[in-house]
Formats: sequence, structure tokens, C-alpha cells
Amino acid sequence: MASVTMNIHLDSALKEQAELVLRQLGLTMDEAVQRFLRGMITDPFLSETPTFLSTPETLDEDLRRAEEDRKNGAFCLPIEDYLEELDRIIEEA
Repeated sequence: MASVTMNIHLDSALKEQAELVLRQLGLTMDEAVQRFLRGMITDPFLSETPTFLSTPETLDEDLRRAEEDRKNGAFCLPIEDYLEELDRIIEEA
């Protein structure tokens, strides 16, 4: 598949905040945009702003709650497994 270059204009603070979250997820901006676009094709509702992502203001509290949930037995997949599963679902769609 041929590759294309896209240029987008956005607020520098938004870019910095997004890169912070993406680093925590182990993703690059390119990977995130590709995942978003693939998901939007299969599920147009994904184009809405996700409400489950932490913001710089809520990150500490979200991490504290996640750690508490984990200690109380909540099960979650490692992020790599979760992202692989998402890729598999998108490819099958």
C-alpha cells in the first residue's frame, strides 16, 4: 500500500498533551492517527472525542484509581495485548 504524508494544524498545547498520553500508551502520533482513521472507517462513532482517556489534570487520579482497582482484583490486559486485539478486530471488520 502506498504511503502519503499529511499535514495538520493544531494547537501546540493539544499536540504536547496528546504526545504525553501516547508516550504512556507506547504509541507514536502516526500510529494513533492511523488507528483512529481505521476505527472511524469501521465505526463512525469513534470519530467522537473519547471520554476514557486521561487528561494532564486527571492523570494522577486516574492512575491512582487504576492501581486501586488492580489491587482489588480488577483484571486488565497489558496495553500491548489490548492494542493487538484492537488491530485484529479492525482487520477482520
